Amino acid sequence: MKLDAEAGDLELRRLSPLGRRAFMLMIFWVGVFAAGIGGLVLSGANKSIPGYDETSAGHGLLVFGSIVALAFGLVVGLNSLLAALRWPRRYRSVAETGWREARATGRARTLAPYRGSPADLRLQFADGTEMHVETWDSTCHVARPYRDRRDVPVWVGGEGGDIVVLFPRGRFSPKRYSVPASALPGIRTDP
Repeated sequence: MKLDAEAGDLELRRLSPLGRRAFMLMIFWVGVFAAGIGGLVLSGANKSIPGYDETSAGHGLLVFGSIVALAFGLVVGLNSLLAALRWPRRYRSVAETGWREARATGRARTLAPYRGSPADLRLQFADGTEMHVETWDSTCHVARPYRDRRDVPVWVGGEGGDIVVLFPRGRFSPKRYSVPASALPGIRTDP
């Protein structure tokens, strides 16, 4: 898909609902967190019932499930909250700067080189400028499939900590998906 005003406006409109989607996911994970609290309260209340066996498998599963729900609800819920707060900022940043075509070369994150880690990208623009960004996992999209690829055609919008990189959905699909990124300070080189 070539970069023109109509396609750029369409991609900008597609960024708008990402914050709302992340907010809805946050509500779900808050519910999971609340269920974990309810499970722990219920396990404590069951101890006061005469004849209740605290050593039963059901009690252990209730406590274990409640702790897992608390952990996932807290961690993923906070991630969703941060995404819900950041996507509107990214939308405004891209609306101000617009989209630019670039070629991305991905590499594994320096401190987390395992297979599932996010990517650091070197973006090369048509005017010869180069920018290095780090991508972030989001509630919506990740850059993992492009972590080890070179010369991937992308669109880049925004600046500073509110950058969005649009990756192709596949090698032959004209559709793109957005990945949040932040500029790595001090690594930008201009001709």
